[in-house]
Amino acid sequence: MSKNNEENLRAFYQKLLEIKDKEAQKSLSQQELKEIAFDLGFSEDEWHLVEQKVEGYLKNGQSFLSFKNWKDAIQQFEQALHLSPNNLAAIYGLAIAYHSMHHEYPHEKYKEKAIEYARIRLVNEPGHEPSIRIISELQKPSQTKTVTASPRPQTPAANVGSKRASIILLAIVLSVFIAGALVFFSVQRASDEDNVYKTEKHLPKAETSASWSENVTPTNRNRNNVPVKFVQSSWSKGFKLARIEESKLRPSRQRLSYKLSGALLITGNLPIEELKLKVEFVTPEGKVGLAEYVSVVKKYQPNAIKGDYVPFYLSKYSKSYAANDLSEVRLLVHSVKYGSWKKPTHRPVPTVWAYDRPEGIKIDVLERAQQVRGYAKSTSHKVEVNFINKSAESLQRFKVEAQWLNHNDEIVHSVTRTLVFPHQADWYPNHNRLHRFHAYIKNLTPREIKGYRINIIEASTK
Repeated sequence: MSKNNEENLRAFYQKLLEIKDKEAQKSLSQQELKEIAFDLGFSEDEWHLVEQKVEGYLKNGQSFLSFKNWKDAIQQFEQALHLSPNNLAAIYGLAIAYHSMHHEYPHEKYKEKAIEYARIRLVNEPGHEPSIRIISELQKPSQTKTVTASPRPQTPAANVGSKRASIILLAIVLSVFIAGALVFFSVQRASDEDNVYKTEKHLPKAETSASWSENVTPTNRNRNNVPVKFVQSSWSKGFKLARIEESKLRPSRQRLSYKLSGALLITGNLPIEELKLKVEFVTPEGKVGLAEYVSVVKKYQPNAIKGDYVPFYLSKYSKSYAANDLSEVRLLVHSVKYGSWKKPTHRPVPTVWAYDRPEGIKIDVLERAQQVRGYAKSTSHKVEVNFINKSAESLQRFKVEAQWLNHNDEIVHSVTRTLVFPHQADWYPNHNRLHRFHAYIKNLTPREIKGYRINIIEASTK
């Protein structure tokens, strides 16, 4: 991570520390965290780095749990909570870790911490049975031992019974821990599948169709030397493989170096809030050797609706998988989450060019939705913008700036975003790109703001 990224990350963490009400901090949604980051000057890429850091802390915490390293697990889950205060997997991970610490090193502090984090999980997810189990177990009154005079010495048979009771008790404790750990490892998977209507595990046996049939012929055969097939099934209805731009395998006998880019077309009537694809690398024997997952529509992005093109991009490198082991690539719909329907406004957005518009390049800019909130001395404005490439060629670079103006046509706030990066998925003719801009404007009320416009900074075909 660059020095600038590190500074932004420290500023983001400091901003969270300024939220003194811990309960309010825990209630921050992922979208609100992202908005705080963007207010601090984060770019989309930098925000993705924050998400990757959180995922890394969670994976480390899970690994430490599996090795019964409770202290390091606690440290990793706490780091995840610093950047994502309402992360349910981290919260329950802390409950499991402190619960295990209390069993191994009985201490009131560990017991209280385990109950605290289990209760936080219950607040965010009422009815969460593993958390209820932890709280109920730890709040049971401790059994007191009474000593009575024995009229006769203890016999060997009594010692055997005592040992058996200890073994049974130990088995019960271990079974409770193992059950809790198994539940924890399923938390992240379960949280991803909440409200998911269709998932890969429900897929029936499906047929495949070649990616270059039905008008998806690659524009450049030199960039495509690996066949790609889109799995057709009842779950893939509502999606169509619109284009494969690149499916290239670099020649190497000792390692795999592969790039895939293309676009899906949304054909269903329901808005898509989240969409994840599974990319399978198939061997010459027809077996799946590797698999990768690609998030195509993410929850902090605008919902994709019918007629939208959503790009996907994957770069895969593996030292344990050789180029000779790959014969074809398959695309499957792994999971879908549907959003609520809101009628788009389709209002044209005022647009200017930072420099002279390049010849042959034309971009339509339409508003899809907006939300304005006014406060005593500030304004929050969210706007979803739909960019449509009306050029004759694909664009490899596209950078814009959203500008907010007062009634004197002075720029009072601006946000710059790069929507198309070079060496990733190109922006094809007649395809669209969606983006949500958010401005938090201080010292101005909504009435003092005239409106906003889009300033196109860069649009290039190479």
